[in-house]
Amino acid sequence: MTVNITGSTAFFTVIGRGHAGHAPAFSRVVQQILKAGGKDLVLDLTDCLMLDSTFLGTLVAMADPLPPVKPIVCTLVNPSKMLVRQMEMLEVLPFVRIIHGDRSLAGNPSENQVIEASDPATRNEMARCSLEAHRVLQSLSPANKVRFQPVIDLLEGES
Repeated sequence: MTVNITGSTAFFTVIGRGHAGHAPAFSRVVQQILKAGGKDLVLDLTDCLMLDSTFLGTLVAMADPLPPVKPIVCTLVNPSKMLVRQMEMLEVLPFVRIIHGDRSLAGNPSENQVIEASDPATRNEMARCSLEAHRVLQSLSPANKVRFQPVIDLLEGES
């Protein structure tokens, strides 16, 4: 995963899979953007095969944070039909804006930085991020509450 920050917008490119290993770094970068007054998040998913539940829960937490933090506008560029169905099933769609076709919104790739290579997440940080993400997803629907309870039980047992 790479990021290019321009003004108040962070442009992420997710290639392959957006997964739990990316979530802590993703969250850290978005928090930095929010602290600096940023308000827009664009994810280019053109070459993304899947987003796991930890990544999606982290995305929702950024789009709909607890007050006093202001929400950030999340735009997903070119997600596959499978990703859109997954987000629909998990009740994530109300928190994102989806556009297709205009990959130029994803920023200038030559200015991107690889974020997962710098400051990798510890096991505890990944577990904490995963637990928070799944709690967020659980709060979205009764089906998610049942779906993610075993994951939450497992993660709480590790803390």
